Amino acid sequence: MKKIILCHLFIFSLSISAQEDIQEILCSGTSNDGALVELQVDLYSDQSRIVIEDQAYNLSSNNDFTIAWSNNVEGIRYENFISKINGNMLVIAVNEENSESGIRANLNCVKKDNRVIK
Repeated sequence: MKKIILCHLFIFSLSISAQEDIQEILCSGTSNDGALVELQVDLYSDQSRIVIEDQAYNLSSNNDFTIAWSNNVEGIRYENFISKINGNMLVIAVNEENSESGIRANLNCVKKDNRVIK
């Protein structure tokens, strides 16, 4: 009987550890034209991807310092960076047609559980 209970506990612990490591991150701030931007970023560290508004993106970097990814919207590439040190998110728009780039948004990010007001 003890072996059966231990076996069930072992299988249960494996299923818990096999669950995806998801971090919910809330980011808010303004775009370069003054618009309010609020995002929930779901970070799947074990899969090297994030999900924002039901869109999944592969990470180009996820180390001790930064999380980075890029996406394209209407011919403009956006390079996105979240600092793990201070929680700042920087969005840089890169227009490859005329080689222009500039800061599109500057946001502050926190883990959802670490919000100041809940």
